[in-house]
Amino acid sequence: MALRKITYRMYPTEQQTERLLELPGLHQRVYNTAMEERIRRYCDSAQSLDFADQYKELAAWRKQCGALAAVNAQSLQVTLKHLDLAYTAFFRRVKAGKTAGFLRLKAVERFSGWGYKTHDDGWRLHARDKIQHVKVRLFGAGLVKLRGKARTPGEIKTAQVQHKNGKWYLSVTVDCEPQRAGGTVAIGMDRGVETFATVCSGEDGTLSVPNPRFLDKPRSITALSVQVEQFIKTYS
Repeated sequence: MALRKITYRMYPTEQQTERLLELPGLHQRVYNTAMEERIRRYCDSAQSLDFADQYKELAAWRKQCGALAAVNAQSLQVTLKHLDLAYTAFFRRVKAGKTAGFLRLKAVERFSGWGYKTHDDGWRLHARDKIQHVKVRLFGAGLVKLRGKARTPGEIKTAQVQHKNGKWYLSVTVDCEPQRAGGTVAIGMDRGVETFATVCSGEDGTLSVPNPRFLDKPRSITALSVQVEQFIKTYS
């Protein structure tokens, strides 16, 4: 099985757009608040918070803030996980002796989207067999129309909502069977100047395609490409 992403263009109504525009700000508040809590805890007691600690605090935050209570809990957990991954990457750079660059609070303009980690929890894709031209039901926004097509349909896993240049997108991750079978022989190809291409397949053979030199004599580059493809099919 392999994970593939399908990106759909979202077409929300005006009322749905108003609701969707509120969500990045709420996720941004959770992200920044969680970062401030980590900094405060370290300054006070030289101890750090991790994802599990802040996962437990999230329930209290949602009780204190009515706006957060109206947001899907799992999507807020994904936002906390993004912060945790950013901290992990920061400490990895520190240990490697690289210029780490400490994390900064994010402005709402830089917080373009949010994610969902489980299908049918906060979001549900209403799709046909080929997962094309579908609709998605988002918690708090309702049923939103989508346009797009999946090259490799599969089991729906996660989703990410993005707002870019005034347009909305839904990126869906699916677990699917690879449609292209892998070969058993390695093929190497080098394009050069003296020769159009040199293709090698280990001990099976080598093909050197001469440079067509179009100024000297007319020769179709398509024919040369076909010759290379035939060689690859023969020895792969």
